[in-house]
Amino acid sequence: MLSVKSKTVLVSQPPLVEMGLPYLPIMWGIFKTYWENYGTGKDYVRWLSPINQVAEVSTLLRPYQDTSIDVLVLSCYIWNWKLQCLIAQQIKALHPQCLIIAGGPEPDYKDVDFFKKYPYIDMVAVKDGEITFTKILKKVLEYDDTGELIANKNLFGDISGLYLPGTDGKGHIYTGPTEIPTEFYHSPYIEQSAYYQEMLSSISSDVIVIWETNRGCPYKCSYCDWGSNTMSKIRQLPMERIKAEIEWFGQMKIGFVMSADANFGMLPRDMEIADLLIAANKKYGFPKYFSYNTAKNNPDRALTIANKFLNTGLLSAHVLSIQHTNREVLAATNRSNISTQKQYEVARQLMEDGIPVYVQLILGIPGDKYEYWKACFSDLMEWGIHTYYWVFPYNLLPNAPAAEPDYIQKWEIETVDRYVLLNHGMRLRGPFDPLTTKSRLIVKTKTFSSDDWVKMNTYAAYIKSLHNCSVTQLIAIYLRFTHNIPYDRFYNDLFDNFIQQINPARNWYQAVQENYQAYLANDDAIAFMDIPQFPQFEYQIEPSHWIFIQICLQLEYFFDTLKEYLLQRYPDFRNLESVVEYQKQLIVLPSYDKSKGKIFTTNFDWITYFTTARRLVSYTPLAQPQCIPNTVIKVSDVSWTDEGLTLPFNWGNGNEEERWIKWFHTMVFGRNSSYKNNFQILEIQQQNALVAHG
Repeated sequence: MLSVKSKTVLVSQPPLVEMGLPYLPIMWGIFKTYWENYGTGKDYVRWLSPINQVAEVSTLLRPYQDTSIDVLVLSCYIWNWKLQCLIAQQIKALHPQCLIIAGGPEPDYKDVDFFKKYPYIDMVAVKDGEITFTKILKKVLEYDDTGELIANKNLFGDISGLYLPGTDGKGHIYTGPTEIPTEFYHSPYIEQSAYYQEMLSSISSDVIVIWETNRGCPYKCSYCDWGSNTMSKIRQLPMERIKAEIEWFGQMKIGFVMSADANFGMLPRDMEIADLLIAANKKYGFPKYFSYNTAKNNPDRALTIANKFLNTGLLSAHVLSIQHTNREVLAATNRSNISTQKQYEVARQLMEDGIPVYVQLILGIPGDKYEYWKACFSDLMEWGIHTYYWVFPYNLLPNAPAAEPDYIQKWEIETVDRYVLLNHGMRLRGPFDPLTTKSRLIVKTKTFSSDDWVKMNTYAAYIKSLHNCSVTQLIAIYLRFTHNIPYDRFYNDLFDNFIQQINPARNWYQAVQENYQAYLANDDAIAFMDIPQFPQFEYQIEPSHWIFIQICLQLEYFFDTLKEYLLQRYPDFRNLESVVEYQKQLIVLPSYDKSKGKIFTTNFDWITYFTTARRLVSYTPLAQPQCIPNTVIKVSDVSWTDEGLTLPFNWGNGNEEERWIKWFHTMVFGRNSSYKNNFQILEIQQQNALVAHG
């Protein structure tokens, strides 16, 4: 029976701020919509405007200072966990009768001491929350005094999907498997449209919406906690709702749609959904972008969808969630049911179609080794992928399979809690925002030591700088296709015998290695580096970008030593000296004046050679480039274009330091790519033929 007293509900979901755009509050919409359709006594619930930004707690709670809050719902992720705890603590102090429910992937509800550590949280709801929360709210409405429920939480024992504090503060009580919804007829965006429209009217920028077309994931990768819905049956949202939401996105001018599906492209109907998004974009100009997690075992469909989105501008690059290329490592992380061969087929076709890619890799997977990790990069090169390798540290999520005690014991896992930034490679100097939550990183297992972990990070930084930024990429490609030197042989030798042994590279190697050692040893460290040549520069730099900057600051010195080393290492390879010089000449520096261009000489037609090599996605012997003595190459680039973005080469007319700093922002930060860092518009003047180098 309902009480006569109405209740107020506040949903808190501070978003991820690294995207730089506001989000529409989806969890508020989901809970409110489900309650209004399936709850009882909806007129007795007052839904407060949700907390949907990151700020000081006092600022976030100011709008509610004169309001009694009966129920607080926390949607908790790694990026907002610390802030959510502060919000909960403050609200519990102000409103002791407030029932506080935490959900999402971050609360470590399996920890028997969880409620001792977080006494202001009354319960944790796991997996899908709609049915669980609706039953909780129904229970709350049965009592005039919510405090009575808080004092006697076993009254919630008949609601499945909850973790409750144990009796006398000991351990916790699990109420049984979550009851999950199987029907999704009601759209939160459409049914709460009035609120969202009011919110949109006050925002001048694009906004992000989180959007789902299905729930569940058939895989069980050990590192993943996809809403605790891994290794589960796919539950599809009805197409009628999906069509209506896409139309709503277009009408509301939603700029960025971020898919919450674990594997978009897995289902045949995803082709139709892609077409509907494209149609809305053509009709309204919105959405502008669609971000999604690609299906892993459906290469043909994934490629077709990627081409559709790229051709219409809804996607700027295709993300390949490779994580690793070694079968043993993939098996150790329960990813062996995702075919490496199918991933390779997708990669090969992407390269043949000229589609930009991001390759996601995870550093620190149990079962990995330093040698396996190095081979992972050379495998990608052999697949024809030479652009951005996006390396993530292994973040041990509290409710992922890898966090289970048996898994930790099996692999002898050791972790550290550290700040992790996954932005564009730079951060302002200074202490971290106290609201920033640290990530729990795997830094040692029975297959790699903490020293190996440092070496793996250092090697990855150098590969991203040397190969992705195309400092040595063209040299490596030439040696591979014309002299059959495998990429792993070239880079392992270069790393061991040049980078670590010969200055100036040796000094940089030591600095990067010490940076990761300090990151491992210091609880408050961040794996970003200062640029010593520019003490007034206010940013710290991600190591691969730092290496690239150091090389460019001493380009002649670096290439002189590189050329000397390579000629000694490969004395019988004719034209090696020429390709090293050609690679050096293609690197864009702040001394370049786009109004004048640049000329340099070579004795070979490297333009045609690398145009041909770029089309190859597997080893195919290439003949030496055509000899054209004293050829003059004219460079006429005025900008770079990559991943759908174009930026002009504009570093102003200031002093040298000012030009370098503008060059940093234009050329270095963001994606590591030869299309940014190497000239692309090259002309052999004698032949008067313009040939795009790419």
